[in-house]
Amino acid sequence: MFSSIVLAFAIGAFNHLKDYRKIIKSQHYIYVDSMDDFEELFRAIVNEKEWLEFHALYNERCLRLSLQHIKDYMQEINITNNEFIKAIDLIQSRLCEIDSCFKMGQLLVADDEMLNLYISGAKKEISNVIIDNNSDRIRSLILELYNIVEQIRYPWRRDIKLDKKILVLSDDSKFDFYKRMWYEDFNPWS
Repeated sequence: MFSSIVLAFAIGAFNHLKDYRKIIKSQHYIYVDSMDDFEELFRAIVNEKEWLEFHALYNERCLRLSLQHIKDYMQEINITNNEFIKAIDLIQSRLCEIDSCFKMGQLLVADDEMLNLYISGAKKEISNVIIDNNSDRIRSLILELYNIVEQIRYPWRRDIKLDKKILVLSDDSKFDFYKRMWYEDFNPWS
């Protein structure tokens, strides 16, 4: 009887691990694709080659640098520009996909209620951007999108404080682009 209990526990744990791996792999694709799709807004505002190598939504520091960089350009945005329309359409499609995956329980996030609020907020901000067309609305939309990405990438960022300490001690991280984005002196526009 004891061995049956142990065996049932082992099989259950194995199946749970298998399901977890499947969910986390799928979520990673959603995370990377969402970040890329949301960053189309930056490329629509300022078409520069740096956006191909730099991820504005990768971390808070990259977001801050990116918002500073596009600040002046946001005053002159033409919402009828094809690139801007494509970016908004792509963002709306991605939000629908994230919302669907979230409602089907396919995402492991830090806070379910917050992700739901961020998705709703982003959808509202898209409407506000189209109606008002001002830099404050665009900035608000970008912040909502960043918060959504933060929620989705939660499984990989739980131990970020420890990872930052390791990066400081590691010399090879200066050659890895994604690791360099954590350094205080990293700026793609300098």
